[in-house]
Amino acid sequence: PLEPRARILPEEKLEAALIMDDRSAVEELVRDESLGVAEERKQYLYKEALRRNPDLVDRLQHLYDGHCQVCRWSPVDEYGEPLCEGHQIQWLSRGGTTRSTT
Repeated sequence: PLEPRARILPEEKLEAALIMDDRSAVEELVRDESLGVAEERKQYLYKEALRRNPDLVDRLQHLYDGHCQVCRWSPVDEYGEPLCEGHQIQWLSRGGTTRSTT
C-alpha cells in the first residue's frame, strides 16, 4: 500500500527553487503541497510514463560487472551482493533514451 503521508512535489518548481538557492521557496513548496500523490500524477506514472528497457539494464549490469557506471563502486566487493540498479543517467523526462549509448 502507498504511504498516505508521502507526496510527490512538482519537480520543476522544486528544481527551480533549489537552483536559485531559495530556501524559503523550498520550505513553502513543502508546506503548501497536499499530502499523498495527486491523481493526475498517478495516471501519468501508471499509464503514460516512459518505461525502462529491462534488457538494457541486464546488459549494463553485465558490461559493468555489477559496478556503478558513474563512480565504479562495487557493492559485491563490500557486501557480496550486486546491489547497483539500472537508471538513466539522463532522465527519460529530460530527453534520455531507453537505448544503450555505450
